[in-house]
Amino acid sequence: MGAFLRITVFARRLAPYTVSFLRALAARGHAIELLYEAVAGEAPFAGFDLSCCVSARAEVAGDLHHHEWLQRADADLPDAAWIAGWTHPLERAAGRRLRRLGRPVVCGIDNPWRGTLRQWLGCVAAPWLLHAMSDRAWVAGPSQATFARRLGYRKVETGLYCADVGAYRCERPLDERAGAFLFTGRLVADKGFDLLIEAYRRYRQLVDAPLVLDVAGVGPLAALVEGQLGVRWRGFVQAADLPALMADSQALVLPSRVENWGVVIQEAAVAGLPVLASRDCGAASTYVNDPETGLLFAPTVEAIVDALLRFHALPSALRQGMSRKSQKLGLTLTPALQAQRFESFVWEGKSLR
Repeated sequence: MGAFLRITVFARRLAPYTVSFLRALAARGHAIELLYEAVAGEAPFAGFDLSCCVSARAEVAGDLHHHEWLQRADADLPDAAWIAGWTHPLERAAGRRLRRLGRPVVCGIDNPWRGTLRQWLGCVAAPWLLHAMSDRAWVAGPSQATFARRLGYRKVETGLYCADVGAYRCERPLDERAGAFLFTGRLVADKGFDLLIEAYRRYRQLVDAPLVLDVAGVGPLAALVEGQLGVRWRGFVQAADLPALMADSQALVLPSRVENWGVVIQEAAVAGLPVLASRDCGAASTYVNDPETGLLFAPTVEAIVDALLRFHALPSALRQGMSRKSQKLGLTLTPALQAQRFESFVWEGKSLR
């Protein structure tokens, strides 16, 4: 679309989908400098191939107000930047400096609009805290766009998160896959894991030949799987191994009480899985059409049981149709399209040369 850009990406914890976006952006001819937080946390992904970046550097958490990046001459600073948020001191300082030079700075927002007191206070403070450091917001979906506009951003674009569709796409029919529901994520209350375990126990009591429940993840509620019939706990599954697990499942179940987005929903859709998700999962608003591509429910035990029973009762032909439609919906955004959208967003109304 335009000339090649030098782009600095200030990320937090790296995830596979972040790297697939960086690869797609680099493939468009842009020079990517990456600074990210060196924290493994509860998702200890194996090392990533960051050869798509001209520079990739892990930073330890802490006060980085005087980071060497800020000591560069103006000519050595990037043409544009993407910052993961607005709480990190380096991100704030870098964004303010680039904005003083008139260079576009994109702020990522994955928090949906909930109308909380904290969010209303953020709207009041945004002109001083946010707009001096970023002039446009890249958001996950419609609810996040609402929040960004309430914060006063006039330039708002969706597509912040996108699955690595090349890794997850699977054309294998559901009737050739194992009979298993799949849950993947942190084993915590926010993800509704306790609700799922109880709901699955009740589901097994109500049907003949129940599907197995595969659990991929670690967390403080891991003990709940002990002694549960039909539950297979696989521990933490590396990103390279998750597509194969999805390719041998019947449906994804994500019963989160709190889920700002949930890239796993798109990953599962691309893998051809019907998605059974809580309405509190942000990505469900984009990637789940009930009952065409999956089922939506409230994050309660009773509602999850009902969803499991409804899916269990579906004839094979209906499940397969749901699988095809789910994959088609999942493929509406790819890393290549995401990178193209980001590039257009950076150039929007701005001459960088």
